[in-house]
Amino acid sequence: MLSNKTSLKDMQLIRTAARDFVLAPDKIPVTFKYGGKDYMGIPASYNPTAGKKIINANITEMIFEGTDPETGLNIRVECYEYKDFPVYEWTAYFKNTGKQNTPIIEDLYGLNAFFPGENVYLHENSGDPGHDDGFKTAIHELSDGSTYTFAPVGGRGNDGASPFYKLTCGDFGYIFSVGWPAQWQSFFKGKKDGFTFAAKQQHTRFYLMPGEVFRTPRMTLMAFEGDGTRGTNIWRRWYMAHVLPRTRGDKLGPKSITHVTGGGEEFTLADEKNQLEGINEYLRRGLNFDIWWIDAGWYPCKDENGVKSWPRTGTWMPDPEKFPNGLGPVGKCCDDNDIQLLVWFEPERVMLDYWPKDMPEKYLLKRKYKDAEGKEQTDATALLDMANPEVAAWITTLVGKLIKDSRIKIYRQDFNMQPLEWWLQNEAEDRRGTKENFHTQAYLKYWDDLLTENPDLWIDTCASGGRRNDLETLRRSVPLQYTDHAIGDPVIKTSFNYTMFQWTPYFRNHTSSAYDEQGNLTGGIWQISHYAYQAAMCPSITCMVSPYDTSPLFDYAKKMNDIWRGAAQYMIDGDYYPLLPCSKSKKGWYSVQFHSDESGSGIIQGIRHIQSDEEAQTVMPKCFDDMKVYIFTNPEFGKELEITGKEINQKGFEFTLGKASGEVWFYRVK
Repeated sequence: MLSNKTSLKDMQLIRTAARDFVLAPDKIPVTFKYGGKDYMGIPASYNPTAGKKIINANITEMIFEGTDPETGLNIRVECYEYKDFPVYEWTAYFKNTGKQNTPIIEDLYGLNAFFPGENVYLHENSGDPGHDDGFKTAIHELSDGSTYTFAPVGGRGNDGASPFYKLTCGDFGYIFSVGWPAQWQSFFKGKKDGFTFAAKQQHTRFYLMPGEVFRTPRMTLMAFEGDGTRGTNIWRRWYMAHVLPRTRGDKLGPKSITHVTGGGEEFTLADEKNQLEGINEYLRRGLNFDIWWIDAGWYPCKDENGVKSWPRTGTWMPDPEKFPNGLGPVGKCCDDNDIQLLVWFEPERVMLDYWPKDMPEKYLLKRKYKDAEGKEQTDATALLDMANPEVAAWITTLVGKLIKDSRIKIYRQDFNMQPLEWWLQNEAEDRRGTKENFHTQAYLKYWDDLLTENPDLWIDTCASGGRRNDLETLRRSVPLQYTDHAIGDPVIKTSFNYTMFQWTPYFRNHTSSAYDEQGNLTGGIWQISHYAYQAAMCPSITCMVSPYDTSPLFDYAKKMNDIWRGAAQYMIDGDYYPLLPCSKSKKGWYSVQFHSDESGSGIIQGIRHIQSDEEAQTVMPKCFDDMKVYIFTNPEFGKELEITGKEINQKGFEFTLGKASGEVWFYRVK
């Protein structure tokens, strides 16, 4: 079995795959049409230059740049070569340095190239469409002439399609990522000796005004030797080393979350009193948690009848009725107890009736539609026009001040609309793609500015769940709400885990189940149980027990919180091995392993779902040494086993479980 450490062969494969980046600027696989002519890379007539800059011991930046002497179009390609992983990344920037509008730029691809390989299989997944088929992996043979096209729905980069792909080619493979939080499109075409891959912002036909800059998606290319499982673990290791956000240089560890809603819709009835009392009650009762969560509804969102509803966004100030002193007292209480305060925002979606009266409407993009009678109407929802630099500066200042005043440590940004139509309706045919592009650049800069001004801050990304999880977003954030679907369904939740652990391995689950004893889903989702905790195991959890729960569940949550924390550390640091096929059936099983090469230790988990008739399941764990003896411990039930590596490799590991139950076994070398 190949080690998951970067090998010489890995590095040889990536240098072959990315050979165009070390040849010449006009070989860079960024393609476009300009003034009716097709181009690749930076044309020789642009007098291109090439330079290198050492970012750190493991990253070299290569910069290619050239300018059209006739029109002033400047093309700059920033490429990053990783020395510790077989990865290249690049982004192209098109800037009008002239005094007139440029000719039309169209069909602008961030990557358009051929890659060699035989017996090629494409692994892709469905992203987050908000139903049971979310995060569903499909495998397609890329035979000669076969084609596949993918794109999200409505302008959010993970909405019904995923921007991550794995290609296996027998004894080696590739991974591609399209880093674009908005509307991208990708194409695969099989050929006799390999395949072509191309990706771009979907709608691109525009001219640039003087001074404007348009960018491509951030393209990521990895190559690896071995099978797809090894490719997954090389990706996970690179992700944890170079993508997962840090605060003051420290990688995120396991994070346990609690909250008190106040009893209303979302957090519309949360107030200073119940928030402070909730924090203090959890602490008094000894639950060890890291994050205090305030979600949607803390701002003014009351209608003329006094009814509060969280979707009424637009006014980003604490509701003075609920938080007369702002959020600062809650933030101070968190700081005093070494807890991080998380607060929800959704600055891009604006309800017109809740937009502050003293704010200009030119800050908003509106959408027209026809009602059932065919009459044109204006949508009640508007999109904040972050493509306007004045707007971007305003929202950065407003939110930045609130973060500081409230002592917010985790900025949570949601996006509950599909923005594509707002962009398209507000741009001319010969400016197609500019609103989306400039908005997306401003959104990323907005986050960068918040992080720069607040060194202790980190970001939680959300967009109706996980509809905006691409690498540009995930370099700055983690998805603590990777879906709004199946929060209380352990069966679907564990099926989603399989994909999340592969691609975006830091995420959160709720310790809740909505099943009754017969295995039927009920309306409630806040039932704490052994089954719910087992299904929730991942790097971050929300412990759904109330601080006022006087049943034995509170002490059980305390016990499981500590067990989860130990398991979660392996889920962050270890290599990932799915031990059973992904199942979305109540009659199925779930089993995964996380293994640390460095220590020879790890965890194995098995779950028997709520209607499964199979009492036992034998799995075949990886990475055990025939010549060593291993100690297995199950802290939830106080069990311990001593097993030789040879026995595990020959016979496997058996779980014997009741319905709706699971076990996490920790193992180490004796």
